[in-house]
Amino acid sequence: MRVVGYVREIADATVSEIAYAQNEAIRLWANKHGHHVVAICQDIRTAGHELGRDGLRAMLGIIETGEPDAVVVSNLAVFAGDKIAQEILIWDLRKRGVTIISTLEDDAAALHEPSSEELRKVVRLVLAGVESHQQIIAGREGTVAALPNAKPEYPLESPDNMIIELISPASEPLGPHKITPGRP
Repeated sequence: MRVVGYVREIADATVSEIAYAQNEAIRLWANKHGHHVVAICQDIRTAGHELGRDGLRAMLGIIETGEPDAVVVSNLAVFAGDKIAQEILIWDLRKRGVTIISTLEDDAAALHEPSSEELRKVVRLVLAGVESHQQIIAGREGTVAALPNAKPEYPLESPDNMIIELISPASEPLGPHKITPGRP
């Protein structure tokens, strides 16, 4: 398998290892499992400069080439300090078609689907909802774009369609009434 490593060195050494140690963890993991490291992208804090995300952007560019099959990190905290931001990046990477691997065995449960952690489950449900919404919108826009002058045809009776009839207050009949699809 071809992998790209991602290293992010942050100021808090209790959360993340130094860049060199992260690099070595990725290389040792790849060597142990017989994988080929295509590249290691790094975001490293340098004196007088803020920590940017040029390494992350470079990694995304490499993924777009289709070269790597997976992204390897020394631990999930490299992606972000909080689990919500980690899950967003993991979701984005999975959508791009790569597997996410952490060299830290404790992260295996967090990467497993479904996760055993409640917060990760909730975030994944929300992200799945966003993705579902995007697919629905993209599907409708695609249909309308393909047929710009045509009205979509909907079957009159179907168990999965709903017809809403707007009635002006002046013409509203007294009492409840049933609306039947296809009938006035």
